[in-house]
Amino acid sequence: KKRTWTASTMDRVHSPINQFHVWLDKNGLSLEFLNEADLKKYIEYCKSRQLGRESLRVLFSCLCHYLKWLKTKKIIRINIDNVFPSSSLCAKPLPESLQQFISFMSVNLRPNTINYYQNCSLDLHKFLRRRNKTVGGMDRRDFEGFLESIYHRGLSASSRVQWIISIRVYLRWLFEHGLIERDPDEFIHITDFPKVPDYLPRPLPVTTDQELQRRFAASPNFYQQCLLLMRWTGIRVGELIDLSYDCIKIDSTGNKFLKVELGKMKNERLVPLHHQAVDLIEAIQWDTCNHFANYGGKGVPLKLLNDPHGRIVISETLRKALAVAAEGLEDREKITSHRLRHTYATELLNAGVSFFTLMKLLGHRHFKMTMRYAAVTQETVRKEYFTALDKISDNIDMPESVRPITPNANPLETLPDLVKWLQVSPDSHKLSDRELKLLSRRIQQIQRDIQASFEKSGTLDPA
Repeated sequence: KKRTWTASTMDRVHSPINQFHVWLDKNGLSLEFLNEADLKKYIEYCKSRQLGRESLRVLFSCLCHYLKWLKTKKIIRINIDNVFPSSSLCAKPLPESLQQFISFMSVNLRPNTINYYQNCSLDLHKFLRRRNKTVGGMDRRDFEGFLESIYHRGLSASSRVQWIISIRVYLRWLFEHGLIERDPDEFIHITDFPKVPDYLPRPLPVTTDQELQRRFAASPNFYQQCLLLMRWTGIRVGELIDLSYDCIKIDSTGNKFLKVELGKMKNERLVPLHHQAVDLIEAIQWDTCNHFANYGGKGVPLKLLNDPHGRIVISETLRKALAVAAEGLEDREKITSHRLRHTYATELLNAGVSFFTLMKLLGHRHFKMTMRYAAVTQETVRKEYFTALDKISDNIDMPESVRPITPNANPLETLPDLVKWLQVSPDSHKLSDRELKLLSRRIQQIQRDIQASFEKSGTLDPA
């Protein structure tokens, strides 16, 4: 299957098949003498575990593929259709052109990226099949219909942009290799890409963050313990899932670090750990070892996170655990796992960590990424505002006619007065015209930053 399936698909298939063999061993059964009654017992056993609907579908689909392969090798002689009557459990093979594309792209891209290309391109094939069309016969009207279909699914603007890019990459590859005759750039227009909103980072409010950490720490739930590690280290949810079992590294002076594997930015990094984080990782390692051993594993697991059924944890499971932990917490925005990362970055930035250090901790390749994730908060704006006023007061003697500026003053009212005073004050001759202009622009920029911060936070009275 390695020739037609991606690495991430192989990983998903491995766990259900391993569970099936563990069940066979526990019940003293072997593949050679397996019958339909045994398979039905296993299906009932899986349903008794109260797995989610999607988890059961994936498990049965993988098992169905495996059993069909065993039958082609004449290892078993069971009529699979009597046990799995629904053909939808077994995915249809990929179109030949898509198989070639995936095989080529798998050389340089990560499995998750390959999966994304595959899902988007396969969806295009399904859409065209409903119109009795093929990729080679696709025209502008077909593509417009496809754009409407993904819009009506409720996909966000950023998701639709990624879908269009993936489809365009696929079609361009087919055109370059002579598999289709029409250049996709003729019917994919720049206006097809929706404008993506540029959202500011959304760190959790201090009280919400503290309460959420308290709930994580007090919870016996394995997944919520993992989310606490994510909050303390600022790693992405994908990086959390990919952590190796021996992720703690010690330098020559005894300092301990969390080694984050190659992730979204294709770079490894070391995140310093305080003693509480080290204790937390060791507790997760202990739980993972028990889960791994209970389901027939030998030695130590490869990954830090394994659920109680011996499987690698998926992001959806962590998302549900976060939703349970956040119940009752009031916040205008939805509490997501990535907001834990925003909170980590903003907290360090407000504490005085430099952008360069924060960029390394977050695993960013460019400082602009860091500035987007750790944007200036309202607290930082206020601090910079009053620091600037102190510097101005030290350099220029303010006349008594100007009202004093106190920490309780409304900056949106006092800053315009300050600009006007600079323009008419007799003391302004101490500064050159260029210095006066730069200083006025700086004050006006601070005013705009404060206004934007108040509007974002919903504060009606800036004072």
